[in-house]
Amino acid sequence: MWSTGTDPTPATHPLQALTPSEITRVADIVKKQHGEDVKFVAISLDESSPTRAAEVLLRKDGIATELTVQLQHKQEISRTNQLPYGTQPLLTPADCKEAEMISKNSPEVQADLKERYGITDMSKVVADPWSVHLASDDNRAMSTKDRRLVQTFLYQRVQGIDMQDNQYAHPIDIVPVVDL
Repeated sequence: MWSTGTDPTPATHPLQALTPSEITRVADIVKKQHGEDVKFVAISLDESSPTRAAEVLLRKDGIATELTVQLQHKQEISRTNQLPYGTQPLLTPADCKEAEMISKNSPEVQADLKERYGITDMSKVVADPWSVHLASDDNRAMSTKDRRLVQTFLYQRVQGIDMQDNQYAHPIDIVPVVDL
């Protein structure tokens, strides 16, 4: 649900989407208990709860945690489930933007682009971030469990940066891997 600055009519049914003020309230409750430095991955309606509640997925200090926050009566965290060490939640838009910035600002990537393609204007390079999912711990090169790896597929906008060109029309065969 998108907000224009004011909440629509408060939710009356337990399965009605969370309102912007409920999302803010959930975030405040979580920050009060877990600190201001938590990284929210998702806040959504908990459809399995008999009362109005929110599901929260967050990261803090490299650990992913699932929470349930009650929105009626006692407004508090009613369930905490710390996910196994090494479990990484989905990438957020902020994670994707950070991975793209790191890739494009890398001196190694810039040198490779210049040497192999003659590309020196990084504003014409686009990175498409995808998480690295490890099939098993047998892949020892990337099996360190505390890594948050993102592969950034690179493309060139030949016609410029103002959406004049489809970035996917010009793939670059360099795929930097970023550890967030």
